[in-house]
Amino acid sequence: MKLTRLSDDEVLATTAQQVCARITEITGMNFRNFTRSILLAQGDFAAFLNALDNERMDILEKIISADIYEDYRNEVNEKAAEAQQRLDYLKQDLSVIPIMEPGKLEACEHDLIDFTDQTTELREDKAT
Repeated sequence: MKLTRLSDDEVLATTAQQVCARITEITGMNFRNFTRSILLAQGDFAAFLNALDNERMDILEKIISADIYEDYRNEVNEKAAEAQQRLDYLKQDLSVIPIMEPGKLEACEHDLIDFTDQTTELREDKAT
């Protein structure tokens, strides 16, 4: 056996073992999965259907380049981790801000209403 790159006639492997190893490296599939995928592309679905479940999955992943989805999943996981980290920082920042007690908040709201009424009265007195 011999494996040659046609574009520049470089010999990539010269023994059966080297050729199989190089094909596995190039395609990401072992010989059995590679031949099944070729048969699938040529319309021999029976050989594909008779393959074991894990073989079919492996063949399909190689054919449709499932690694693209792996990249998307990694990107989404990274973004989620970054967002979680930002959320943790914000929670930490919030935890140091003192929260006003309900009674004090109610008193401040009443004071605001009183000050608003007084401001309105002063404006009316000044206008007349």
